[in-house]
Amino acid sequence: MGTKEVITTIPTPNAHAFDFSSTGDYLVTSSKKTETPDNFRIYEVDTGNSEGEHAWTHTPKDAVKFVKWSSDGQYMARVESPHANKIDIFNSPVSLQDPTSSISVEKVSCFEFVPRNEATKSKPLYFVVGSCSSGATLTRFYQFPKLEKEKFSVKTQGSQDMKYVIAPNGHAMILWQQSDVDKSGNNYYGSHYLKYVQVYGGNKRMKVAVFDN
Repeated sequence: MGTKEVITTIPTPNAHAFDFSSTGDYLVTSSKKTETPDNFRIYEVDTGNSEGEHAWTHTPKDAVKFVKWSSDGQYMARVESPHANKIDIFNSPVSLQDPTSSISVEKVSCFEFVPRNEATKSKPLYFVVGSCSSGATLTRFYQFPKLEKEKFSVKTQGSQDMKYVIAPNGHAMILWQQSDVDKSGNNYYGSHYLKYVQVYGGNKRMKVAVFDN
């Protein structure tokens, strides 16, 4: 049970947004680029020490949305701006200042670590990256520690926005895509698309026809 006592006070330079890592061991903050060159910062919660300082080139309140942590807190992934062409991966026990690896993908839209629990903790760790370019949407699945090339990928129709809903144990996920304009003319409110993708224990992939008329 919490004591409601202050455990650490962390001075942050004009922070506009903040969030905790998946395990609560780290605090990430962002401020305006004009106020400090390295306007995205990572602090260790217990000590208040700065563990990493990086540049974020877009709206400061969005910076924490483009940082993802593995469920055990070992890995952190971030980009310098929305639709960047590179994702930096950090191993938190080693360094949150210098990336241990990077993934180059044109126009990154979203990315997530696939979570693992007691049922799947012995399975390989997957990292999922979605990108939209040249009218096509591609979701790439990378398997740690081999991040040079994706393990497999899923291509779907083009979209303006995409998100992932992943099962708590990581065995499967739903790909959600949305566009403001439905080029088929069937829907005034734009188009939506869902696809089920199995991650562990098989390769089942199927469209979920929840938005079909």
